[in-house]
Amino acid sequence: MTSSENDWIVLKFGGTSVSSVSNWRNIRGIALDRLASGANVLIVHSALSGVTDRLERLLAAAVEGGHPPLFEELRHRHLDLASSLGIAEASDLLEPFFNELSTLLVAVHSTRVRRQDACARYGDGRIAGDDDRRSLSADQRSRCGLGRRPGLSQGDLTSRGDRSSRVSLCHL
Repeated sequence: MTSSENDWIVLKFGGTSVSSVSNWRNIRGIALDRLASGANVLIVHSALSGVTDRLERLLAAAVEGGHPPLFEELRHRHLDLASSLGIAEASDLLEPFFNELSTLLVAVHSTRVRRQDACARYGDGRIAGDDDRRSLSADQRSRCGLGRRPGLSQGDLTSRGDRSSRVSLCHL
């Protein structure tokens, strides 16, 4: 079969197919065969096997601030594979992505801490000191994550004089 320069072949490989050096050697062989036939080759691949699940666990850990060990495990897995494939600049190529992921994970934790702090402020400072039994405003409920909780009525958010019950409404 003769291919023209406009013919493209898309090769798609799943996570298990891209998770080892030997599998990448197979991918290389397939791509070289297609190139030899005169086609242009586009390789599309999934994340390494198990990485999507690890990213979900990493996100959950980031909420609590316990993500660094999981992050380093994920980072090293990719760098080790790249090194095993002989990619000399692996660290230079991948570090910008890991830096971005690290920044996002820190932001996830920081955002949660800020939300909890905001809720505590409303519980300790603004509501506990209020003698007029004001209700939380829509903005205050939103900052505490209460605006999205089904089943909470305006009456549930009214200052009751019992500080612990109000704070528990804000804890997420």
